[in-house]
Amino acid sequence: FNNTPEEDFTEQSFPRDLIRNSMCHTSLYNLNFIQLVSLAQAAYITQEGDIIKAKNIYYGNTIFKDSNIIIKKMEFLTQKNDNIVVLRIDFEFTNSKRKLIVFSIRGSTSSRDWLLDLEMYSPSAMFTLIKLIPFIVKDESLASSGINLFLTFPLMMMEDITLIRRYSTKIYDLVDNIIEENKNNSDFIFVGHSLGGGLSKYVATHYKMQSFSVSGP
Repeated sequence: FNNTPEEDFTEQSFPRDLIRNSMCHTSLYNLNFIQLVSLAQAAYITQEGDIIKAKNIYYGNTIFKDSNIIIKKMEFLTQKNDNIVVLRIDFEFTNSKRKLIVFSIRGSTSSRDWLLDLEMYSPSAMFTLIKLIPFIVKDESLASSGINLFLTFPLMMMEDITLIRRYSTKIYDLVDNIIEENKNNSDFIFVGHSLGGGLSKYVATHYKMQSFSVSGP
């Protein structure tokens, strides 16, 4: 394209279906942007029958219809209201020996979830405000680090009693054995939307793994 004269770029030479946004070509572990977003949304499915229908019809015949992507399993590891909800999705690829296990974490649906949202967004907002102070932005010195520490110290002291710790610990209990049993032949990614996106980043950091967050703190 770089060597093609501008006047040659016509609809006849480059049909509309070949001109796509760069996001269409961004992928993690063979999954593109749209597919990852759909997996973050999948955790909101509430009935077991619906998840079977989603696997066989909605996801299998549309979003994941590519010939090299096979959905082997979709199952909830836990599915309780006022609690953490985690959906497991297993993929195989015809062009790779490595498998992929996706953990999709549901976002806010209950009153307790909104409290957890408040916990997660508060430190995010605090760090954002700190970075708006001019001399901190310009000078990442010991003084600015000290201010950061002072403002966030109460949050660090409370970490062990927060809902974030409680929810994330439950996720660790759910996925530890799965990761251990499949680590030799599988990759892992955590995805989620909103609160689920924030938790996916938090938990993925714990495991030093990849996360994909949609509108998460």
